[in-house]
Amino acid sequence: MKKQTININGKAYPCYPTAGAMLRFRKETGRELSQLDAESFTDICTWLWCCILGACTREGVEFPFAGSLMDFADNIDVDDLNEWTRAIAGDADETANVKKEGESLKILELLGVFVGCIGMSYAEFCILDFDEVDAIYGAWRQSRDDAEHSDWERTRTLAAICIQPHVKRKLTPRQLLPLPWDANGKGKNKARHEKAELNADERKRRFEKLAGSV
Repeated sequence: MKKQTININGKAYPCYPTAGAMLRFRKETGRELSQLDAESFTDICTWLWCCILGACTREGVEFPFAGSLMDFADNIDVDDLNEWTRAIAGDADETANVKKEGESLKILELLGVFVGCIGMSYAEFCILDFDEVDAIYGAWRQSRDDAEHSDWERTRTLAAICIQPHVKRKLTPRQLLPLPWDANGKGKNKARHEKAELNADERKRRFEKLAGSV
């Protein structure tokens, strides 16, 4: 994520997208950033104001036009606005990187995940830039996927242990309960599972030990 600055009345202010800027844009326009009209001066000016305010909040810089978009618009130079627009061209598309089941998450959905599930505060979420949003969300989703895989691996392993004494042929957990990630040949959970596979006698002894402890 490029960290840009913009001059207003002879003073440079930090100006780059943050999660808070996306929330402000939605509050001001009622639309997602992905719906920004690149041909609309109003949309561009609003997004610029949101980015400056978000970046200043993140860096602890006082921004004199924080309370009024109109006052900001009266003081911004059109050439500076155009230069900034060219400099961050494509940043709006970066919001599409955070996806769930193939669809981009909306900013309020992201807010719900980061605050309600990950445990960040509203203020912490708002000062994240796009790269940080992507990194944190990606790590959280990977952690959730790993936990789900581990649960299913334990379930089918225990099921195989329970059933093996009652069948003649060797039965592996994967034969008993195929799972989607078995076919791709990848994944930490699969590797851990392969190392932990037991033969029939070991499974029987494990089952008898478990049964005796109940």
